[in-house]
Order: sequence, then C-alpha cells, then structure tokens
Amino acid sequence: MFSLKMKCFFSSEKTYDRGCYDDEGEEGEVSNFRMNNPNQSPSSRHLWYRFESQSFLLIAIAAISILFLLWRGSLNDDYFVAYWMGALIVFFLLLLSFSVTMECDDEKVTIRYGIGLLVFEIPYYSIAEAGPVKNESLFTFPYNLNAEWALRIVLRNGKKHTVPAQSPKQVAQALLQRRER
Repeated sequence: MFSLKMKCFFSSEKTYDRGCYDDEGEEGEVSNFRMNNPNQSPSSRHLWYRFESQSFLLIAIAAISILFLLWRGSLNDDYFVAYWMGALIVFFLLLLSFSVTMECDDEKVTIRYGIGLLVFEIPYYSIAEAGPVKNESLFTFPYNLNAEWALRIVLRNGKKHTVPAQSPKQVAQALLQRRER
C-alpha cells in the first residue's frame, strides 16, 4: 500500500488538545509552530494546528497517465499534439491536488491544495459546525488512505469543506471553542 507523508502540530495552549498521532497511532510531540512567511513576521501568525499530507496515490496515477499519454503521442503523428496537451493538463491537475495542508491560527482556518493555487480561508465566526465524518469523500480519501475519519467544517452559508485531519474530533472541538471567542 502507498505510504503517506504527514506532519501535524498542536500548540501547547491549555484549552486545546495537545496530542498528535503519527501513522502508527503513537502520540507525537507537542510543539509551538511559527510559520516563516516573507510577507508576515514569524511572530504575527501563530499556528496552533497544522496538518499536511501528500497523496502518493494521486501522484502515481498522474505519473502513469502522463507516461501513457506521452507514449501514445509518440506513436501517433496525427494526434501528437492532442496527447501532449492531455499530458500537460494531467500534470497541471497534479500540481493543483498532490497535497493538502490545513492550518489553524488565531483568526482563521486555511485549507491549501497542491502548490497553493487552490486556497480556502475560513474565519472562525463563519463556522456553523465542525465534526468528524467517515473518510469516504473523494477530496479526503486519497490523502489519508488509512484514516477512518476526516474533518467536516460546515459554514453559516451552507458550504461544506471536508478535509483530512490527524485527530478530527479534537480539532473540531478546538475550532468550535475558537468560534465562540
């Protein structure tokens, strides 16, 4: 089976879960994590939770598809450009979706896919509810094949975001506590 590369951080604040579990289910280290962003001073954005996961399943499927399209394009002169364009489209889709990163700071939740062209920023006040759901969504399953649960965030306007999370129940509780502040 494909292995996943995951990173998870919780802050050491007293009101939130301080556990982080790795692939084997063992408790990981608790740490304060500050993001180094050139547009922001490192101390101005304090992340209390960060989860990052790359989907090797999506990368493998895209690589096989690209190789097949390039091979077919080299065999057929009539459709050479069409096959190469198909390979470029698959490569672009791979760049958009090869990983997912969820970051929670003091003001909002940020969900970023791939290289960061697809970003969702959710302020805490716009969250209606949050909780764990079965990991059956097409948007969460490829990133965390072994996880049984994912995190669903429902906004006040009815939109739903389902994202992979290392411990969705604890993250949902922390999000709802932040919303009430």
